[in-house]
Amino acid sequence: MPRKTLPTWRRYLTVEPVIFFYAYGLMTSMPIWRQYVYSVISDMKGFPYDELVMGKDGLVAKNISVQSLATKIDTGNMFFMAIPSLIVAPFWGPWTDKSGRRKPALIAPAIGAVLQTVVVLMVMYFEWPLYVLFVGSAISGLSGFLTTVMLAVMSYIADTTEKTGMAIRLAIIQMLVFMGGVLSQLTSGLWIETFGFIAPTWLILACHIASCLSVIFLVPSENHKRVTNVKNRFLISRA
Repeated sequence: MPRKTLPTWRRYLTVEPVIFFYAYGLMTSMPIWRQYVYSVISDMKGFPYDELVMGKDGLVAKNISVQSLATKIDTGNMFFMAIPSLIVAPFWGPWTDKSGRRKPALIAPAIGAVLQTVVVLMVMYFEWPLYVLFVGSAISGLSGFLTTVMLAVMSYIADTTEKTGMAIRLAIIQMLVFMGGVLSQLTSGLWIETFGFIAPTWLILACHIASCLSVIFLVPSENHKRVTNVKNRFLISRA
């Protein structure tokens, strides 16, 4: 649906909430879940988490051992998210180009993020082994992760925006991702200090659910008509 057919207030309210909520939820989850892993490992090794975080004297060697295992788990989480997403994204591209539908590529990563957050909550509530987090990361990666959602957002804008307005739309998207990252860094420490780890994870879940709902209710259904004469490709083949 060409954007010029939308009401004025809706012209900048389609994929924008999708990417903002997804980016804020993702960027907030990284430091919070990383600190959760750190706290669990410190408890497993019998070291006080608060003292390790504060860097009190006599705990340097112990802190290194905790950090080493926490880093391995964090690296595993990133591996299970990033590698599958790089494999899946090229398959999403041709399918959406052929069908002319971008919404499935927009909602799939958000659903994957919701499922990942549910797995994290279950690990927290039931005190499951930290390696179960890899399952959630793999689900998020196989759903497309940030790679697919960014490509889908850019492609949707290219499909539904006049060339004269495309630059500002893309700039807004980049600004929203940046804002999501900045807000997450400003608030994640406060969330942990005030509420611990479980309550902020519920907030992360709410953000990803809001991203899903934004795709369903705010992103108009596409048709095969494009505002540009040349068919836009999901995967950029040339500059």
